[in-house]
Amino acid sequence: MKSKIVKQFGAMLLAGTMIVTSGNVTTYAAEQTDESQEVDVNTESETEQDELYAESKSDEDIDFVIDDDSQNELYNAYRKDRTKLAEGDGYLICKEKVNGKERTVAHLFVDKSETDKNPDEVLESILNCECIDENSIVALTTSYKHITIPKSIVEELKKRNIGLGVVTCYYSRFKFFEMYFDKIEKVDEDYSFKMQYDIDKELLDKLSGMGIDGYMFTISNDADDRKTYDTLYGDGVLNQAEFLDRDISEKNLNNDNLKLYYYDSNREKYIYINSKINYDDGKLLSSVKVNGEWHDMVRTSIEASVTSIKYYGTYLVCNNTLPDSMVFNLTGLEKDGDNLLYYTNGLRDTSYTGLCDYDGTTYYVKDGSVDYSADMIYDYNGSTWNIKNGKVETTESMTMNNGSLVYTNGGKINNETTLCKYNGEWYYIHNGKVDYSATTLYKYNGSWWYIENGKVNFNKNGLCKYNGSWWYISGGKVNFNATGLCKYNGSWWYVSGGRVNFNATGLCKYNGTWWYVSGGKVNFNATGLCKYNGSWWYVSGGRVNFNATGLCKYNGSWWYVSSGRVNFNATGLCKYNGYWFYVENGAVRFKNTLCKYNGTWWYINNGVVNFSKTTLCKYGKNWFAVSKGKVAWNYTGYLSYNGKRYKIVKGVVKF
Repeated sequence: MKSKIVKQFGAMLLAGTMIVTSGNVTTYAAEQTDESQEVDVNTESETEQDELYAESKSDEDIDFVIDDDSQNELYNAYRKDRTKLAEGDGYLICKEKVNGKERTVAHLFVDKSETDKNPDEVLESILNCECIDENSIVALTTSYKHITIPKSIVEELKKRNIGLGVVTCYYSRFKFFEMYFDKIEKVDEDYSFKMQYDIDKELLDKLSGMGIDGYMFTISNDADDRKTYDTLYGDGVLNQAEFLDRDISEKNLNNDNLKLYYYDSNREKYIYINSKINYDDGKLLSSVKVNGEWHDMVRTSIEASVTSIKYYGTYLVCNNTLPDSMVFNLTGLEKDGDNLLYYTNGLRDTSYTGLCDYDGTTYYVKDGSVDYSADMIYDYNGSTWNIKNGKVETTESMTMNNGSLVYTNGGKINNETTLCKYNGEWYYIHNGKVDYSATTLYKYNGSWWYIENGKVNFNKNGLCKYNGSWWYISGGKVNFNATGLCKYNGSWWYVSGGRVNFNATGLCKYNGTWWYVSGGKVNFNATGLCKYNGSWWYVSGGRVNFNATGLCKYNGSWWYVSSGRVNFNATGLCKYNGYWFYVENGAVRFKNTLCKYNGTWWYINNGVVNFSKTTLCKYGKNWFAVSKGKVAWNYTGYLSYNGKRYKIVKGVVKF
């Protein structure tokens, strides 16, 4: 349907700064300017309500009950609790209630009937006002239902941290819409604005059959694009008023049961928006005659204070909760192409920064999306977490934190004591931190490791004291199979089963030499005998002397050593310290007897050859004559012994 309307373009149309279009302009809108231009506007896409209103403007039978004296005044629109602070060319600044709070709202009029200045000039004037601060809102206001917001204005407001508002059909007694954003999230988007009501009557009828009454309104851009701009959301207010010829008042709508939903076209589901809704029941304003029929003109006002609103898309106001099958209420992460985005109760939440689980993995979310570049230590919910490439690193790991190495396990720092590998080295962790002062032993994976200055020393070979014992370290690890000698602090110690045996006394072989160990330590001063594997060995200077042959005293007895070992089969003479001693079965026998050595029979007097003695000596069954310490085989005669005289024949006593 085509209709001729009057629109004010003026210098704005020529500059191309702001385009304001409408298929639904009130009659008096054309009366507000002296300069006007006729323009053809396509109204075929308007809703039934808009068509009714468009038709009514050209119908000669229209009967409006309007106070003509007030129709050009600013306050003829539906407003609440407003106090004027300042005004100028193209703007009015007021104190008014927004989302239940008193805010400073600067209305920037975009209609050419209000000013010859372009919007940027008006904005500059507004920002120079003393009453404007960071908590203020600049609302672009028009008498039309369609507005395009210049990018320059959006950029300036975002830079100054000032909120953005849109107020359309401002002068209409029958239609009214406003939206406020406390903060602007993004500037590189299309901010044009278009309103439509009840575009999905089939759904409304379906809901009505389920006992759910309500209505819909759709916000789109110049191209009638209703795509979801997930970045264009924030705390704000939706306010709709002046619905023409509606049966809203007949529906079961009141402040106690109203719900506000946003339609997600991608998921084809509704998202519940937690809001505080103020509902003003339908009030009959007047009647209008269209095509010979009278229609009631009803005003119904809805104000929704919402925590998160999106600029474009379809909203549903209804009196009951929608079925679960129709609702998207995710709180958490969802895949979006190659990205993971965060939602709170179905709404895209760019304010969220924290951790969130998705598909078995915990991710770091920054400003509502997974930050895959994150590589850090992160404090969250009373724990400190290890983030690698945007994910919680659940494996045992080490990472730098403020110049220090910290230990994480199960994704977070804890007070464990353990070993952990980092950059090719194994560190000793005590109470969750590298203990560089530690030099000790620590058990890990069934082995005991040598820690030196907080790290495992794999080059360590030697002894280490731990819990009162000294342990043998080989290649940085306690060798429980080790038995032998180990040097420590200038001494050599005997190790058995990986530990120094301080009770050990005996022989130990090391590097081809057998050493004498006493009290667990090699005694380099030791000279004597030591029993090992059933034999007795001669130790000299702490080690077995395999070249030694002679006598050695041990436990009060003298023993015969041959090639370093006591020869228990030896019987004969052995020279020691200038004396020849009689050895019998390896031991010196301190008795009187005869002993043959090198073909000569010698007289043993108390275990020693007596080279001056002349006497008789019994050996076996016979008595023999001894002269100067040896048997006198050539002597025949007589010899006195113990007071008796005995006959000797060739050295043998003859009785």
